[in-house]
Amino acid sequence: MATPESRDAVINTKDRADVYRSATFALACFILFFLTVVVSQILRPDLNPVRDFLSAYALSDYGFVMTVGFVAIGIGILMLGVSLWSNGIVNQLGRVGTIFLGIAGAAMMGIALFPAEIDVVDPSPISQLHDLSALIHFFAITVGALFVSLNFRTHPLWRRYSRSETLLAVATAMAFLLYITIYLLQAGDVPAVPRLRPTIGAFQRLLIFFDWLWLLVTALRMRELMGPRKSLLS
Repeated sequence: MATPESRDAVINTKDRADVYRSATFALACFILFFLTVVVSQILRPDLNPVRDFLSAYALSDYGFVMTVGFVAIGIGILMLGVSLWSNGIVNQLGRVGTIFLGIAGAAMMGIALFPAEIDVVDPSPISQLHDLSALIHFFAITVGALFVSLNFRTHPLWRRYSRSETLLAVATAMAFLLYITIYLLQAGDVPAVPRLRPTIGAFQRLLIFFDWLWLLVTALRMRELMGPRKSLLS
């Protein structure tokens, strides 16, 4: 068990104010992403959140709203990775995890930059880059969240949060495996399980929700640890 002195040592070796600001900026990005999802759904009532991918909301006249959301969460992931590298990582597993978070953030920028094509037989190279960016993002954030959370077990400041952080990361991993399984079963001209196709949007949103929740909670806890007040998320 870490002593108060060892905890203070961890804090004092880093620029506490810079880490706090980075975590705050990341938190604002995650909240903005949530708001853009809600607003996009209001602006596009013709799309079905159970059936349609989130990327479909970026294809209309109001598509810039969802594109802003993609950019925001991508930047937020990068900023959270910087914060964690500065004051949340104590072993090689955690360092690898933050690298995966960086990859996830960069891949999200690819999702925003390369628009998708929905329900086309022969997708363009741009659409294929969008799909590849999405696959890289989901895989990288799943691995990154799991590795960073496991790293918290040996961190004197984060140890008290390691169980809940790891549980959230495991939930994210399970949601990722479920989504990939459902996606493969409903994909192609002759899907293995055609009745799953009208539900693919719901499974994607489930995965995005757990990704977003882990990011949000981790950013909140980083702010609390670097701020003057006692954490409210114990």
